[in-house]
Amino acid sequence: ENPADAPSRKVDAYGQQLRPDLFQALQQRWGPYTIDRFADSANTQLPLFRSFHPSPVAAGTPDAFTNSWAKGNSWMYPPFPLVGRALQHLRETRGRGTLVAPAWPGQPWWPLLTEAATETIDLNRWWGRRNAALLHVGENTNNNWFCTHPPQEGPPHHTWHLMAFSLDFRHQN
Repeated sequence: ENPADAPSRKVDAYGQQLRPDLFQALQQRWGPYTIDRFADSANTQLPLFRSFHPSPVAAGTPDAFTNSWAKGNSWMYPPFPLVGRALQHLRETRGRGTLVAPAWPGQPWWPLLTEAATETIDLNRWWGRRNAALLHVGENTNNNWFCTHPPQEGPPHHTWHLMAFSLDFRHQN
C-alpha cells in the first residue's frame, strides 16, 4: 500500500450524505448543481467536488474555503460547526447555491441564513421523516449527530430538523 494514497482515502469525520433521491429532488427544484463544496470521494453527490480537508482527488486546492464560490450553483452540506463559515464565504464571494443545515435558531449564523434565503424547506417534513438520520445514506437511526438529550433508557430522542436553504448573493450590494 502506497502511503501517498492515504489522503485520498481519508473520509470526512462527519461523513454526512443525504439520500440520493432527496438530493435529486432538491436538484430538480433549485439545481442543477455544478459542485459539491463539502465532500470527499466517498460521499460526493456530484462529479466535481471540493473537500474541507486537502484531497488529491478533489477539485481546487487546498480546501473548500480557499476557492471562490462565485461561479456555478453550489451544493453545500458542511459539517455543522462550519455552517456559519460556509454562509459567510458564499456571501463574500457572491455565490449561489443550496445550503443544508440544522434548524438551529440559537446560532449566530441563523438570522443571516433565514433572511438571505430565497426559499427554505424543512427536509424532515418535506420528505416525511421525523428522524433526521433517516434523510441520510445508511439510515442509521442512532446517528448521534441527530440525537439530543438521549434518555438513560430507551431509544434516543431525535429532535433535529434538517433544513435546505436556497441562497443567491450574486446581486448583493
